[in-house]
Amino acid sequence: MERIVSGLTTTGTLTIGNYLGSIKQLINNGNKREQFLIIADLHGITVPFSPENLTKNSINLASFLIACGLDISTNHIFFQNQIVQHPELSYILVCHTTVGELVRMTQYKEKSEKFKLKNKTNTVPSGVLFYPALMAADILLYDPHFVPVGGDQKQHLELTRNIAMRMNNKYGEIFKIPEFVTQPNLSKIMSLTNPTKKMSKSNEDQNSYISVLDDASTITKKIMRAKTDSENKIYYDVEHKPGISNLITIYSGFSNLTIEEVTKKVASLDYGNFKKQLSKLLVSELIPVQEKFKMISENMEWKKVTQKGQQIASSMAAKKLSFIKSKIGLL
Repeated sequence: MERIVSGLTTTGTLTIGNYLGSIKQLINNGNKREQFLIIADLHGITVPFSPENLTKNSINLASFLIACGLDISTNHIFFQNQIVQHPELSYILVCHTTVGELVRMTQYKEKSEKFKLKNKTNTVPSGVLFYPALMAADILLYDPHFVPVGGDQKQHLELTRNIAMRMNNKYGEIFKIPEFVTQPNLSKIMSLTNPTKKMSKSNEDQNSYISVLDDASTITKKIMRAKTDSENKIYYDVEHKPGISNLITIYSGFSNLTIEEVTKKVASLDYGNFKKQLSKLLVSELIPVQEKFKMISENMEWKKVTQKGQQIASSMAAKKLSFIKSKIGLL
């Protein structure tokens, strides 16, 4: 069975951008592939955080993944910090990575500038710089065939492949070189209030994103307030109509229709009626998942599932790291 590794960070609530760009890919894989799903809590501490939110976000993320109906026999959900081989392999990978490679990462540049502006300082947490090495360790420990990736993470995956090939060339075959898997049009869902920027859970403007845990009323209000334009004609044109194009992309993701099929279906609607249809579509899919999420959180089913995932991941990671150490000469 083919294997996939995917990590989801704990830095905030999940948005529909995360849901469409990552989680639905995992759901659509069904039983066809074995999936290692990492609750990336170590990535969550690379920037300022509160212990209370870290715990809450980690539990919520695990509970939501289970609520989506993933088959636990083929989907192994676990907390990153509980597999000690992740940070240990990360250090080994850092020693085979140059400072230049890390500094050139676009996300490092963007997060550094954002951190400096927000905190009015010239210093940046070193975890932001070494983030890609930990991400590479997350992936390479499990020898995956494929890694789902959004548009903003492609550079990190390319670095992962480069490190793996570099070490394979130096020490012999250590790592399987993973392939990227992307969903057309869904790699980047844009902000509802500023459709030229990516939808982000860290945005202080809560109207800019829809959380997967927003209630029906909140979802509807945010969609109805979403920025569009004055033309009141529905067609896909990212350059000239970024707002309505973003809503078409969201509709495509939730309906499993192509951009062309959505555009044809809703072309006769005005913006108001289109937004109402889109709101109903989101509510019909997210509210049932939220009801399951609440039950899983309350009965602590998430704990049983992640403990099972931890056992499977820990066993595989321990064997892989031991093999890596032997190949590079560590006793």
